[in-house]
Amino acid sequence: MAHVEEQESPEATAVAAPEDDAEASADSESAPQTRKPLGQLALEAGLVTNQQLASAFSDIASSGKKLGEVFVDRGWIDESQLERLLAHQARTGPPPADEAAEAEAEAAVVERDASAGLGDIRRDLDELLAEVERRAAAASERAGREAELEARLSEAETMMRVRDGDLAAARDEIERLTKQLEERDDHDAAVRAALERVTQQLSSRD
Repeated sequence: MAHVEEQESPEATAVAAPEDDAEASADSESAPQTRKPLGQLALEAGLVTNQQLASAFSDIASSGKKLGEVFVDRGWIDESQLERLLAHQARTGPPPADEAAEAEAEAAVVERDASAGLGDIRRDLDELLAEVERRAAAASERAGREAELEARLSEAETMMRVRDGDLAAARDEIERLTKQLEERDDHDAAVRAALERVTQQLSSRD
């Protein structure tokens, strides 16, 4: 008995086609409309900074190179990293219709972020300057206190020297008076001895 191959009926084909179209439509709706810019991917990966990206756009404007080429020429990324970025970019969606407009929009975002970064830097500098001024004022106040203490110490040393001088003069005066007293005692003793001799002589005559 001959084998007869089964063929799909037109009805089955007609039913299957709309289901395939619906799946394709769902896939197209879930996919991103435009791919992420290369610069944004490099920023998100931490390979470049906002300042580097802004500088790279300046190179693009003057040299006409592509952004990835500038990244590699500057040594910020290597060829393998660029290939991975491009592959990831391709998976995020189809390229935009106007790549120049995309580059301008990305440059504007970078400039905005760079301006915000400069604002943060200015705020940090202002805070640092305020901290420096506060510490300078504290150092000046401390120096004033130290100068005052040094002046008081110098005054105390002067008073001690004056007192030491006064004490030395007082000791000299005491020594002088003591010597005078000793001399007077010697004189009194000599007078008493002379009187005793005169008294003895007078007694012997009587």
